[in-house]
Amino acid sequence: MIHDTEDTTAEAHLFHALGNPIRLRVLLTLDEPMPVHDLNEIISSYPDSKLSYHLSLLAKRGLVTRTPRGNLRIYRRTALGDAIAFVVLLYRAVRGRR
Repeated sequence: MIHDTEDTTAEAHLFHALGNPIRLRVLLTLDEPMPVHDLNEIISSYPDSKLSYHLSLLAKRGLVTRTPRGNLRIYRRTALGDAIAFVVLLYRAVRGRR
């Protein structure tokens, strides 16, 4: 099987985005749509600007979407983000961790 360079490059960028613990934690936490501030209250106390940077990278890779609502941006997982979150949770279950 021959793998297209463009595809493997896109996949490498996807896995790079997932290789950061903050971004992976954000992806797993976004099980419902929420703005940056609410997400930050759940996962930690990073500056909102730092969290926004990580969310932008996840959005660029197709893992989350952002929708303007007034002066807020609401983030939610995409179908791809849901699938990856499911795989991570499955991996944890197989390893006996929750």
